[in-house]
Amino acid sequence: MDELLENESLQCMATYLISVFQLLCFSIYSDYHCTKQTLLQNNPHLRRTFPRSPFTVVTANLGPVSVSSPHTDTTNKADSMCLITALGTFDPDQGGHLVCWDYNLLIRFPPGCSALCCSTDLFLAHYRQNSSAGKSTSGAIT
Repeated sequence: MDELLENESLQCMATYLISVFQLLCFSIYSDYHCTKQTLLQNNPHLRRTFPRSPFTVVTANLGPVSVSSPHTDTTNKADSMCLITALGTFDPDQGGHLVCWDYNLLIRFPPGCSALCCSTDLFLAHYRQNSSAGKSTSGAIT
């Protein structure tokens, strides 16, 4: 995981939408940022996630095939935003979709595409992609 977190290309990919998150959801972003800073100051042994990222959790699903069963992230903060990125090389017409079960919606999610969504409200699944990365904040730390 250290090697992934230190990779400059992955750092860029993981943080390029942070400014959009900050612009669209400033109060949530600010809460995440302050919580993360306090957590790191009080626990210097903890590993920092990506620079500039307010998220405390990074999840990497590294293929060759990554499938997520339908779920809601009920342990995340109630106003939680989650940043999901599709990685790898795959045919987006054959897989890699973001599935929003509550809305009966299948979203084409090509490689390199990212989505910022409220992970406690949506019943989500990722279907057949090489790899994915997710960033979120657990409700237990706030």
